Amino acid sequence: MILVWKTLFSRLDNLARDNAKLRATLENLENRIASLEDCRAPQHSWTTILRRQDGSVDFYRTWSDYKQGFGNSTEGEFFIGLDRLYAMTTNSSQELMIVLKDWDNEMRYAFYDYFKIGNEKEYYALKLLGPYSGDAGDALRIHQGRNFSTHDQWNDVGNNCASRWKGAWWYAECYESHLTGLYRPSDNYKQPGVGWLQWKTEYSFKYAEMKIRLKSI
Repeated sequence: MILVWKTLFSRLDNLARDNAKLRATLENLENRIASLEDCRAPQHSWTTILRRQDGSVDFYRTWSDYKQGFGNSTEGEFFIGLDRLYAMTTNSSQELMIVLKDWDNEMRYAFYDYFKIGNEKEYYALKLLGPYSGDAGDALRIHQGRNFSTHDQWNDVGNNCASRWKGAWWYAECYESHLTGLYRPSDNYKQPGVGWLQWKTEYSFKYAEMKIRLKSI
């Protein structure tokens, strides 16, 4: 759309050479479009907040670990940390993308046009989750409004799902998605682990990534 406006401005500019008022109006509009373009540019940059790819990092961790974050954010398995994630989703509106790959190397995604969690006093609850689009299934929806829990700090009702399924998540008596679950090797993936049940049940995915970016204007 911005490119269309720029093309239109270049054509109108020739017509406005002898009309000072029209020329001033066009320059004002052109400046506004340029400002809009500057605002939109950073939103094309994704920040990865969780990555699972080889089982090299243990995700069955304590509340303190998930609060602070752990792993290799550059290229390895990691989690960004709940404190940082809270700050990022509170200070600006964020979109969420989840990318999954199965053991046949098929990739699917789930996109949510809004994502926000609470602070530690609110148990880092999954407070807001926008409309879903994608082909992996809306497996995060049931977790909206739920508190984050770990095996040493259980904030849901019923049995401790974090202990049972060896992970940490916004459990909903237990889960439809569980990207912190046990990473299963290629010869043992047909059982619960890194899970997204609306695509595959009794299955642990080869690759999973959660990433956020500034919400589009």
